[in-house]
This record gives sequence, C-alpha cells and structure tokens, in this order.
Amino acid sequence: MFLRWWLGRKKLNNPKIPSMITTYFIDLQKVITEWFEVLVPGAKVAMVVDNVRFEGEFIPVELVLSEMAEEVGFEVKEIIVARYIGNSSQQTFLKF
Repeated sequence: MFLRWWLGRKKLNNPKIPSMITTYFIDLQKVITEWFEVLVPGAKVAMVVDNVRFEGEFIPVELVLSEMAEEVGFEVKEIIVARYIGNSSQQTFLKF
C-alpha cells in the first residue's frame, strides 16, 4: 500500500504523525467501502480532497484514496488537479 511505503520512508519530527495519518485514512477507507457496498453496480462517485502537509511533509491524499477505492472494487477513472496556488493546498477531484 502506498501509505505504508510513504510512512516508512519518511523521518518525521513528530512521532504522532503516523498515527494521525493512519486514523484519517482508516476513516476514509470505511466510507469508500460503504459506498461500494451500497451503491448500485456502475454508479459513479466523485470526491474533492486536499493534499496536506504534516510538519512540512507532503501527503498525496488523492493517490492513497485512489488505491483504497481500487482495493474495494472501484475503477478509478480520473484524477483531476482542480487548483494549485503556491503554498496553498492542492485540491484534487477523484472520479471512480
């Protein structure tokens, strides 16, 4: 899984960061799994997410969520970067 790889290669200043990140993605994985279970086959889903930084470390949220969606059975159709402005967070639109 991408998230495990990412967390494993980073030296972080705050030891709580991996736990915070993991909890966030566990919650979103539950949501994505529930969508897959309750939506009719062929239904379309879209998400708007922000990439984030923890203590200067960039976390590619759209890549992690795309992988989760594919793991439960969705087919990720597209990842669109909707906005990118300097130091501002990057908003990304996922379609699956």
